[in-house]
Amino acid sequence: MKALIVLEFNELCEPLINQWIDEGELPNFQRIRSQAQLYKTVADAAPPALEPWIQWYSMHTGLSYAEHHVFNLTEGQKQIHSDIWSELQHQGLTTFNCGSMNAKANCSNGSIYIPDPWCTETKPYPESIRPYFDFVSEQVQNQSARNSLLSKFNITSKFLFYMIKHGLSLQTVTKVCSQLALEKVSSHDLYWKRAFILDWLQLDLFESLYKDYHPDFSTFFLNSTAHIQHSFWCFMEPDKFDISIKSKEYKEHKDAVLMAYRNMDTLIGRFFDLIGSDATLALATGLSQQAFVKNGDYQVYYRLKDVDSFVQSLGFKDFNISPIMTHQYIFKAYNKKDNSDFCSMLDHLVLMDGTKIFDYNITPSGAVCFGTYLTRVVKDEEKMVINEMQFNFTELLHRIQEVKSGCHNPNGTFWIMNDKVPKRCSTLAITDVNGIIKRHFNVAN
Repeated sequence: MKALIVLEFNELCEPLINQWIDEGELPNFQRIRSQAQLYKTVADAAPPALEPWIQWYSMHTGLSYAEHHVFNLTEGQKQIHSDIWSELQHQGLTTFNCGSMNAKANCSNGSIYIPDPWCTETKPYPESIRPYFDFVSEQVQNQSARNSLLSKFNITSKFLFYMIKHGLSLQTVTKVCSQLALEKVSSHDLYWKRAFILDWLQLDLFESLYKDYHPDFSTFFLNSTAHIQHSFWCFMEPDKFDISIKSKEYKEHKDAVLMAYRNMDTLIGRFFDLIGSDATLALATGLSQQAFVKNGDYQVYYRLKDVDSFVQSLGFKDFNISPIMTHQYIFKAYNKKDNSDFCSMLDHLVLMDGTKIFDYNITPSGAVCFGTYLTRVVKDEEKMVINEMQFNFTELLHRIQEVKSGCHNPNGTFWIMNDKVPKRCSTLAITDVNGIIKRHFNVAN
């Protein structure tokens, strides 16, 4: 029985993978496809539950959304459901969870656990991994602006010292330095390529820990391609959007999605080098994406410039705010009544024409998960109002640079390399992936 590594590459699209394999762009994806059982997975829920943090949780537990009711990112870390890591550990196998989305902590002998970077409560195991997690979560959650210079220096220096001792490669250092240097001298937009830096750093760390612990089952989660598809799909298919192929933006970003897939392919090559003949690989995508076309346009998003000051301006004092996704936050007041009062404030906070600005839902713990509701362009002079108070919209919120031109598609991919049985293509529910992984280890469902 070989060890298994599941590459959880969030929201990659099988039609794009197959197209670029056939064009010779993705040799390492081709290597997996040629030796794998090929499954098309189907999500177990429709919008608004067609979200990756819900579907990955369904895949890991084998439970449908209707059974587990996990709706928000960060909720999975607080659940009691058994998942693939705990079930395999119960059979005496060792496990490594490297950033899997919305997965609960597994802090016991025989396990390694690195929470996803949006995690707000659980910590990595063993504790020695903490410098890596603190740095990455700060970057992904956009915490840098909220931390003092001393705090940022401490987090960064501990991270660098840890990575130097745990796998930081010359290849990654070269790529990071090249990326930062090119941003300084180029007249083109290259900032978006920073999304790849986390991929390289995370794989360096994974390789180091994998060689030290030799786990039986590992998952390795990356989100960079999903992010780039959401932002740059419109430049891949400009005919579906009102985009001129002569524009500067098109010329700079037309190959962004392809570059993201090439990056994934390079990483897969490193995994093949890592495992040799001692382990096998599987590829999972959770969901996929498609062009988001709405009257020939795409969505924009807004983020609060200073979320703490904004909440205080509404009259709240004793609370905790945790950023999660780019335009979303978790609000939790120490006084439970303030949670409901905060929801009421959000309900009544509108633009002058009555347009709603924020959306929210209540988590099982009573906290408020909220974010900007607007997806249209807001003019500089527009104001928002609540209880006869007026605020300048652009003084409190800024438009996020990236648009959203790729949206979720319920079809995903699960390919698992297997030399023992004839290759076949099948469709299955995403909840059935859990059982396929267990069968690899001869563990009954």
